[in-house]
Amino acid sequence: MTYFSVRSIMRGAAPLIVIGLAACSSPPDRLYLLSATAPAPAATQRSDILVGVIVRVPDYLDRPYMVVRTSANEIRTNYDTQWGESLGLTASRALTQDLAALAPGPDIEMLPLRDNRRTDYRVQFDIDEFETEADGRSILTGEWIITDATGKKCAGGSVSQTQMTSPDDPAATAAAMSQNLAAAAGEIAAAVRTLKPAGIPPRAR
Repeated sequence: MTYFSVRSIMRGAAPLIVIGLAACSSPPDRLYLLSATAPAPAATQRSDILVGVIVRVPDYLDRPYMVVRTSANEIRTNYDTQWGESLGLTASRALTQDLAALAPGPDIEMLPLRDNRRTDYRVQFDIDEFETEADGRSILTGEWIITDATGKKCAGGSVSQTQMTSPDDPAATAAAMSQNLAAAAGEIAAAVRTLKPAGIPPRAR
């Protein structure tokens, strides 16, 4: 009769455990992004105004996977629906593109910039809710502010947008979230269009 020690058994089982964990943690086949929905602007000469854009989301939402709110105190993570990049980053990218389409003229770019240029104005959108509820309502709420290079407030406002979607369809959910973000961009763009070159501050709202 052959006897095997517990250590030798565990040594042999270790590769199988690693393989099993790798199979369970393999990434999904499809990744999702938010997209700009406003029409692309016609090519225009760059202006002398540089506007930087950044979106900040709550920690509970800035995760790799989509979530569905099932109650006031519970959210459900869908591990089969993974964002292609962080939610804050894909939201910043989409909002920047929407603003560039809705407020042509200023040079509007996502923060942080890839070079050392100094922005004349900064658009910051602090999101409070950006999720889909179990009944299919995709909700976006938050506060936005535009500041100049000195940090002085030039404009600001609140956003509350809702789109209906299917919480079981991740592509439709991403599209509805994109539409909510584009609606927010429409409100912010109205203020961006009033921005003046450095040294000529716009009227505060």
